Amino acid sequence: MTSDCVFCRIVAGEVESALVCEDELACCFVDRQQLADGHVLVVPRRHVRELYELTEDEAAALGVMVLRVARAVRDAYEPEGLNIWQSNGGAAGQRVFHVHFHIHPREHADGLFSYNKTPARRGNDHLHSIAQRVQAHLAD
Repeated sequence: MTSDCVFCRIVAGEVESALVCEDELACCFVDRQQLADGHVLVVPRRHVRELYELTEDEAAALGVMVLRVARAVRDAYEPEGLNIWQSNGGAAGQRVFHVHFHIHPREHADGLFSYNKTPARRGNDHLHSIAQRVQAHLAD
């Protein structure tokens, strides 16, 4: 636990939260900054700054909890869609430096999170070169 991390303090019960569920490795609570009802966060219990630092067991536990909670949010709110996102580093929009996954119900007309940049179309050779570059760095 890091005493200056609000998510660590929530997990430890030092800061009030609306707990959704928890297990030995992960915790889920309602985001205090609701852009839509049903916006919840899934975090590891251990303080981990970025995704890269998770153990495989923590990553698996988070993945299972994200899936379970996403299904529950879908069933509870019946949104037209649902975003699940996670950011690493300030350039990616991370504001609380404790790994967390947002589960966010969406509606067509909500006006949230639209991409303003038109993606570049790439040829197959370029796409295969990207795949090979990433494959070369996959951990066994």
